[in-house]
Amino acid sequence: MSSLAADLLARLPELEWKLSQCCPVMSIQSLPPGLFSKPDELHPLTPKRCVDEIKADLHQLTTTKSQRAAQFLGNKILQKINVLVHVTQLKTNQSKPARQRPFGLRALSTRQQWLNDQKERLAHLMAQEQALSRAWEAMTVQKRALDIGHPLHQQWCDVKRQVSLAQEEWVRATGGS
Repeated sequence: MSSLAADLLARLPELEWKLSQCCPVMSIQSLPPGLFSKPDELHPLTPKRCVDEIKADLHQLTTTKSQRAAQFLGNKILQKINVLVHVTQLKTNQSKPARQRPFGLRALSTRQQWLNDQKERLAHLMAQEQALSRAWEAMTVQKRALDIGHPLHQQWCDVKRQVSLAQEEWVRATGGS
């Protein structure tokens, strides 16, 4: 349990950094009620404050003796992290304008640049597919998501399809190398 808490503590600065990049001050109305402590004038809801709450919860989790209390606290920590990651993803997707290259620039790009882009895209998709696969396996082991219609399973299938299409495109473009 303590190694998992240490791993989570090690990743919290990254979460804080990403949150502070997309939303330096957060609104309590955009978060589930009761998840984080209420902000006041002296202590606004900032990414640092949210991460500090998670750190405090992790510390409390490592010192808790009761199995039930540890389970409750673990679920609350997981929910806090998931909500903050989701906020980061939403804000990042909203703030990115569609990157459309002008036609002339697209026409000037070389085949090697295109191949490099395809290779990076394929590597990213394969990493995403592996992560979703591990998450799905963990959920099925815990018997929490045996339904094939589960959103995680749907995401996994979509990414597998994208990986297959990207691999086929790579084979066509490179002749199989």
